[in-house]
Amino acid sequence: MLTVLPSSYDDGAMNEREIELFNDSLERCTRASGFLDRFYELFLASSEEVAKKFKHTDFRKQKRALKPEFYELWLDCLIRAVKEFDRLCDSETERAWRSMMRAGIEFMKSRYSSVVEVEQDGKSLEHE
Repeated sequence: MLTVLPSSYDDGAMNEREIELFNDSLERCTRASGFLDRFYELFLASSEEVAKKFKHTDFRKQKRALKPEFYELWLDCLIRAVKEFDRLCDSETERAWRSMMRAGIEFMKSRYSSVVEVEQDGKSLEHE
């Protein structure tokens, strides 16, 4: 069984039930092949700007951060894929997914400004 504990768990923001719901749903989703492919299909179709930005992206090698305004689309598409692959997904499970993902999304958004500053200085962030 996969077990994921978000950083927000340490400060009591997540309860054990949410973590259990999330981990069980994650296991059901990843048991079936195609879950991540479907998620990326939904994400790319969610916005013309997203589709253009990632037109030539090899998602296996993707290393750059998304622009902050894309994270809500990203999360909504992830939830849509969860609902398609987890037949037991209900509103409580969806809330658990959103709660688990929120800490990571907020971290990535907070890092975006420093990523942009480095890129504007002409330094490459990609490492092989």
